[in-house]
Amino acid sequence: MREFSVQQSDDSLRETFFRSITLMVSVSSIILCGCEGSLFPAGITPLIAVASWVIVDNKQWIRIPIVVGNILSLIALFAASSEFSGGTLERKLLSGAHLIVYLTWVVLLLPKGTRQFWWLIALSVLQIAVSGILSSGVGFGFAMVGMMLLLLWTMSVFSLFRVQSSHAMSVSGNGSFSEMSSVSRRRSVREFFEEFFGLQSISKASASMGSVRGSGDALVRDGLQRDPSELWVGFRFRSMVAGSYFVSLVLAIIVFAAFPRVWIPGTSLWSSGEQDPGGQNRTGLSESVELGDIGTIMASNDRVLAFEIRNLKAGRRATVEEYCNAMQMDEVRFRGNAFACYKEGRWTQGFVEHGFSAEGFGRPGNMVQRPAEYQLEVVQDPPFTSFILAPRPVTRVRGKGTGRISEGQISEILILSQGNRGSSERTPRAFTIENCLPVDNIFLTPEKQTEFLAQSNEQLQQEVDELLSSRAEFYSAFYTMNGSFRARNQQLALGERWRWSYSPTNDAKELYPQIWNLARNLCMENGGLVPPQERVDRVLKFLSPENGFQYSLTQQRSDRSLDPLVDFILNTKTGHCEYFASACTLMLQCAEVPSRLINGYYGSEENGLTGKYEVRQRHAHAWVESYVNNQWITLEPTPSAQRQAEVKQSSNKSIISDLRHALSDFWNDGIQQMSAERQQEFFAPVISTSKSLLDTIREQGLWTTFKTAATQFVRNPQSWISWQGGVVTFLLLLIIGGLIRLNVFDRLWKFLQRWRPSGRHNSSTRSAIRFYEGFCSVCERQGLQFAPSNSAMENAKLAMTELSWKLSSDELRQVPQRIANAFNAVRYGHQSLTEEQVASIGNDLNAFAEALKNPQKT
Repeated sequence: MREFSVQQSDDSLRETFFRSITLMVSVSSIILCGCEGSLFPAGITPLIAVASWVIVDNKQWIRIPIVVGNILSLIALFAASSEFSGGTLERKLLSGAHLIVYLTWVVLLLPKGTRQFWWLIALSVLQIAVSGILSSGVGFGFAMVGMMLLLLWTMSVFSLFRVQSSHAMSVSGNGSFSEMSSVSRRRSVREFFEEFFGLQSISKASASMGSVRGSGDALVRDGLQRDPSELWVGFRFRSMVAGSYFVSLVLAIIVFAAFPRVWIPGTSLWSSGEQDPGGQNRTGLSESVELGDIGTIMASNDRVLAFEIRNLKAGRRATVEEYCNAMQMDEVRFRGNAFACYKEGRWTQGFVEHGFSAEGFGRPGNMVQRPAEYQLEVVQDPPFTSFILAPRPVTRVRGKGTGRISEGQISEILILSQGNRGSSERTPRAFTIENCLPVDNIFLTPEKQTEFLAQSNEQLQQEVDELLSSRAEFYSAFYTMNGSFRARNQQLALGERWRWSYSPTNDAKELYPQIWNLARNLCMENGGLVPPQERVDRVLKFLSPENGFQYSLTQQRSDRSLDPLVDFILNTKTGHCEYFASACTLMLQCAEVPSRLINGYYGSEENGLTGKYEVRQRHAHAWVESYVNNQWITLEPTPSAQRQAEVKQSSNKSIISDLRHALSDFWNDGIQQMSAERQQEFFAPVISTSKSLLDTIREQGLWTTFKTAATQFVRNPQSWISWQGGVVTFLLLLIIGGLIRLNVFDRLWKFLQRWRPSGRHNSSTRSAIRFYEGFCSVCERQGLQFAPSNSAMENAKLAMTELSWKLSSDELRQVPQRIANAFNAVRYGHQSLTEEQVASIGNDLNAFAEALKNPQKT
C-alpha cells in the first residue's frame, strides 16, 4: 500500500480546498456573467480569485486589514446604490447583483479564516440565485446541475479542512485558524502553479518538502486517529461525495415533480411593452420586408421551431409525409406574415397605404367551420415578436401560458395579443395548432352561418352571392395595388360594401410601368384579360427556368438606376425565393388578380434523437397567395429543384446539433412547461396504483398481495423499465444501504469465516494473530503493560522506545514494527501471508524473545 507523510496529506487537502473554493467562486461568477450578458463586473471575478490566491493566501504579499475591507465594502455599496437610483427595473436588480460581485472581490482580498470562507460560499449562492431570475434557459439549468456538484464538493472539503486546521492548531499549541490556513513553507511561483492546477504529482511535491515516505506512525490527537498512509481526500471521500450528489439530485427531481407550483402570467420582468427586436431578423416575424433580406437569413442553420404531428381521427402520431399528403403540400409550410404593397424594394402589410389605422382581429378559425383532422404541437424558439407561425387552414390555436391568440380578418395572420405574451420573451413558446383538410368551398363566419341556416335556400343563395361579391370587391381593391384608398374612416366587417377613392401613390401602373405593361401584355388576349386562373398560369410560366430565370442566394444588380424588382424581371433574372415571389405577386396584381406575398418557412427535417421535426433558418421561404374563384390558393413561383439543392447544400446537421436541441426540448418541455395539470397527469398512475394496492391489501392481506405483485413484476419484463421498476430499485437500494449501515454483511462474513475449511488464508491469519499475541506476552514479561485501547502500531512504538536498550542491533529493534505491520495487514487489510513470511516472522519473534532474556549475551 502506498504511504504518505502527515505533511504531504495536509498539503494535499489544503491545495484541494483552495482549488475548490476558487473554482466555486469563479464558476458562479461566470454563470452570472452569462445570464446578465455583460462581461463586467462578474466576468472579472475569476481573475481576481486566482490573483488573490497567489498574492494574498500563498505569497502573502498583501495583508489588507479588516478596517480597509470595511471601507472597500462601503465604496461597493455606494457604487451599487448609484446604479440602483438611476436605472430601470432591470438595472435595479442588476445593481444588487453587482453589489454581490463587489463584496466577493473584497472578501477575496482579505486574509481568510472560517468567516471569510463562509462569506465566499454565501456570496456564490446569491450570485446563482440572481442568475436564476435573469435566465431560465437550458444552459442555466445544466449549469445549475454542475454547480450543485461543485457546491457539495466544496462544502465537504471545507469540513475536512476545518478539522485538519483544528488538529494542526492543537498540535502547535498556538496560532490562529487564519495562520494555520496559510502555507506551511514558502514555495516558488512555479511550484505554486504546478500544485494549484494539479500539474505536480504528490510524490514530487512531497520530495521537495523532505519526507517522501511516512514513518507509518499513527497520530492520535483529541480522540482523532490519523492514518498517514491515506490522504484526507481519498477514494472513499470522493465516493461519499458522489453518492451524496446522486441522492440529492434524485431528491431534487422528486421534489420538483411532486410539489405544486403557481405560474403567474404577465409580461417578462424586462418587458416594457415593446416587441423583441431580435425577432425582426427572422422571416415571417416582421412588419415589413426589405427585398433581399431572406438571402442572409437562409445562410443560417439556427433552429426556428420544432413540432410533432398527431392524427386526431386515428388517435396516433403522424409523420410529416402523411400530413403533407393530406394537406395537399409537397412540404410543410409554416405561414407567417402577409404583405400587400410594394414600394422601393420594401413590402408592407398595406393597411396604412389603403387608409386603415389597423387590422381587425378575431378568434382563430372563425373563417373555417370544419372539424380538425390534424394537431401540431409546436415549440417556437426565441427571438420572436407577436407573430405565430402555423400551417393553413387553421381551425384552432391554443397557447400554453402565452395569452390570447387572434387571427387577422383580412390577412389571416396569427398574432399573440399585445400585453399577453406569456411569462418571458426569452423562453420558447408552446402552441397547439389544429388543422382541417383544404377543400373547395366558401368560408363563413359563425354569425353568417347561423343566419343563413335559418333562411330558405333561395335566401341563402342570394346572401352567399352578395357575400362573395363584396368580398371579391374588397380583395380586388386591397390586394391589387390599383391606387384604391378607403374613403370612409369607420371600421366595417369584411364582406360589407366599401367606398374607395383613388391615389396614384399606391398605383403599380404609375410606380412600375414596365412591370404593369409586361403583365398586361402577358395576360391579355383579344383586347381583354384572360380568366384569372389562366393569368396565374401565364405569370408562373413566364418566371420559370424555361424563360431564363435561375435560382440563387447571391443577388447581383445589372442597372442600379432601376428598382431592384424591375431589374430582376427585365435584366438579371437571377435571385432567391423572395425575388420570384415578389415578381409573381406584383405581376398578378397588375393583371388584376388579388395577390399577397407570404413569408414563412417551407420544409423541415427530423431530429434523430427526439423524433421531432425541426424547422431551421435555411428553410426560410417566400411564396404567393392569390384569390381565384372565390378562394385563396397557394402559388410557388420559385424553381423548387434549384431551391431544394441550395437548402440541402447549406445543411450542416450533426449529432451534436441534434443533442443540443434535444436537451433544449427536454428542458422546455419538462421544466419550463411543467404545470399543476401536468403534475397531476404525471402522478396519476402512481396514485391510481397505490389506491388499488391498498384495496387489495384490505381484501387479501399483506403477504398474499406482496407475493402476487412480486410474481407479476418478475414475469413482466416490460414493467422493469417503468415507475414500478424505479420504486422496486429504490427500495432494494434502501434495504441494502440499511444492511451495510448495520454491518450485517461484515457480521455474516465473520460468521462464515468460522465455518470455512482450514486454508492458507485462515492459517496465515491465525499465525499473524498468534505471533502478535506472543509479542505482547514477551513484552509483558519484561514489565511493559499495554493499554487495552492501544492499536498494534502504538504498542510496537512503545516497545521500541522502552526496550531498545536491551536490543543490540537495529534489526532486532525493528521486529515489533514488522510484527505489527503483519498483524494489521492480515487482520484489517484481509491480506494473506506466504509460508516464507510466516516463518520469517516466527524467527524474528524467537530472536526478539531470546535477546530480551539474555541482553548481556547479545
